[in-house]
Amino acid sequence: MKRHPISLFLVLCLLVATAIPPVAAATRAVPVATPQQNEADATAAPLVTPRPGLTDIRAVVAKVRDGDTLTVTIPDWHPAVATIGVRIAGIDTPELRDTRPHIQALAELAREWTRSRCRVGSVVILRDAYLGSLSRLSARVVTEDGVDLGDELVRRGLARPWNGRGDAPW
Repeated sequence: MKRHPISLFLVLCLLVATAIPPVAAATRAVPVATPQQNEADATAAPLVTPRPGLTDIRAVVAKVRDGDTLTVTIPDWHPAVATIGVRIAGIDTPELRDTRPHIQALAELAREWTRSRCRVGSVVILRDAYLGSLSRLSARVVTEDGVDLGDELVRRGLARPWNGRGDAPW
């Protein structure tokens, strides 16, 4: 049988390249419990415990665009993506560019109320955030004193509940 040193070398390189490094293998190990451990550890804490507020994102207000849209900076994120638009989820406020004067006036009231609650530099909490349309986040926005902006805008008649599907309610 004829041996091909180059082929053997390439196969060895492939095996080494695809092998799991010992450190990574150790972190992937799954402990196997014995029946005695299962009974003894029945009340033990789970291996992975979700941290409270894991879905909360602390953000600093950079600008209020309109009644339901802010620009924020998220200090914990990479600077390339830290400044991002946020739409208040679950509501719709009138658009500033609407041609109807009474809707424009209501849109300005909504923006001014949001500005009064979210001054530039103030901290807000983004809850249940997800990447929505137009490369911006959609999230419940809560002020430091616990006011949910979406709920309060609806309560004041400055916004209407809206799930983002279909025609806007205004």
